[in-house]
Amino acid sequence: MVTASSFASPLPRVTVGRKLCSTPSLAATTGAIRIPHSFATARTRSTTIYKLTPPAGGGAWTKTVLYSFTGGFDGSYPTASPVLDSSGALYGTTSDGGTFNRAGTVYKLTPPAGGSGSWEVTTLYPFQDEADGGYPQASLIFDGSGNLYGTTLTGTSGAGVVFELTPPSGGSTWSETVLHTFAGGSDGASPYTPVLLVGTTLYGATWGGGSKGAGTVFEITP
Repeated sequence: MVTASSFASPLPRVTVGRKLCSTPSLAATTGAIRIPHSFATARTRSTTIYKLTPPAGGGAWTKTVLYSFTGGFDGSYPTASPVLDSSGALYGTTSDGGTFNRAGTVYKLTPPAGGSGSWEVTTLYPFQDEADGGYPQASLIFDGSGNLYGTTLTGTSGAGVVFELTPPSGGSTWSETVLHTFAGGSDGASPYTPVLLVGTTLYGATWGGGSKGAGTVFEITP
């Protein structure tokens, strides 16, 4: 991994309840907007993925809840926007919940056949908060082969990882490969943002670490 730049002053972060999260952005398709909605207090939790559909002739947009996370195996706190595949399925991360240490998940939401009915959630990968990472805060990206790339806040050294998820050739289990484990030093720490794939090279940023202790811009090559 190459550190392209180190920043001299820290960037702001958003605190939601006791969770740190990136500010959600919008993802639009065919005139509809699908965004994650997360709200947390000391007593209540609400985490949903919903769609906003524009009106035919002006006026208020229509909100449709696609899925409400239970906080169990499916995860909770989807703080980053989901991404779409060519079939209309949504892929995203949760920063909490899952089957291991409540370290978050990578999920897939499949639309109902025929366009009506419930969306189906599939947990593609539950993070263990060990060498594989934990507590992802950023959106995912696809490459041309259908592999997913993302980041987590923790890993072996507690400073985060960049990971790749490879779809199964015949089964249902996706395989994770850790591409880089941040040491929290000159390479940076706490990658809150998505990575960018240019050819076969990944680019991204960290919130902490670096020579000034204020984050880095990094490059990961195969």
